[in-house]
Amino acid sequence: MVARGGGAAGANQGSAALFETSVTAFLSDIECREEIFGASSVLVRCRSQADIRSVLELLEGQLTITLQLDDADRDDARALPPVIERRAGRIVVKG
Repeated sequence: MVARGGGAAGANQGSAALFETSVTAFLSDIECREEIFGASSVLVRCRSQADIRSVLELLEGQLTITLQLDDADRDDARALPPVIERRAGRIVVKG
């Protein structure tokens, strides 16, 4: 775990969490790919465009997929919409 939000103040309230894993661990561990309900995110560290595509192709349906990128990433990011549009109800870029 990379970070955890503050403690919950009342009944039925959760605490946000941020997890990080390698592409190898994500691809080999089905539990890493299961949907999590609540305020949590999983950061998968990819080393190549092929790694990114491998991760995206294993994802089940998602409410959102967010792309955090800078100007240098734009050309690589243009190849992703055909893969992610079939897996997410909403695509957020730099949001």
